Amino acid sequence: MLVLRWIVFVVVCAGLVHGAGKLNIIVSVPPQVYFVKKIAGDGVNVIAMVPDGRSPETYEPRPSQMGDFKDASIYFGVGMEFEKVWLERFMSINPQIDFVDLSDGLELLAYDHSHHDHSHHGRYDPHIWLSVKLSSIQARKIYDTLKRLDPSKEAFYKKNLEQFLEEIKQLDIAIKAIFAAPNVHKVFVVYHPAFGYLAREYGLEEIALENEGKSPKTKEMVALRNLIAQKHIQVIYIQPQFSKKRIASLVDDLGLKVEVLDPLKEDWRENILHICRTIATQGGLD
Repeated sequence: MLVLRWIVFVVVCAGLVHGAGKLNIIVSVPPQVYFVKKIAGDGVNVIAMVPDGRSPETYEPRPSQMGDFKDASIYFGVGMEFEKVWLERFMSINPQIDFVDLSDGLELLAYDHSHHDHSHHGRYDPHIWLSVKLSSIQARKIYDTLKRLDPSKEAFYKKNLEQFLEEIKQLDIAIKAIFAAPNVHKVFVVYHPAFGYLAREYGLEEIALENEGKSPKTKEMVALRNLIAQKHIQVIYIQPQFSKKRIASLVDDLGLKVEVLDPLKEDWRENILHICRTIATQGGLD
């Protein structure tokens, strides 16, 4: 009888953990929460590994987050470095979890695309959610995974996928309109390279100062000053995950105003529109 009561207790607790039948899904960064919920609706629990205010480049999971893997059915990755470092540990906690790398098969951007005389030695840009074009492919991968693990809701997921694909299509049209306007800026300076996919898709030029966590050398600074003057650039964009103090002397030396752009906001559509409008107007200076 005692054993039976224990079994009943475990089953009831499991039901509570899984939210009465909801799939528990883990993603790497907050924008992926937007993607998953667009397709799965409120019928899933979604947890982003990298919390607000943290940089994926320096992120390490907390012990409490490791525990989230015990009850998760899916982990959607994007090719971040921490995924490669921690994936084996994640899988050891829950060998049954379905790991899906959304960057697999995508036309990824080499990191040296956005640097002024810099090289990242064959590394690829993991900020794939900032590609409007590639977002459609990622959405389909999420849909394929959900319908495979939860086939009873396939029609629901399919309808939501089609609506999300239309949203992505309209977003693409809106961004093209932003950069088709007269006198917009298409060359921009950032500290950390995060917006290369947007640059590739909409004819922009991203100039990144950081090279594998290091600031530019003296020779590179001279070239940057000349380029900034030539392109009439007045602003440098940094992420809120990076300290302004870290680059204060560098920015002063270049004579640029600092503006913040956050590539990790969960409200994906509105954030991409905000990023594009900000770049096009140099942070509203025009």
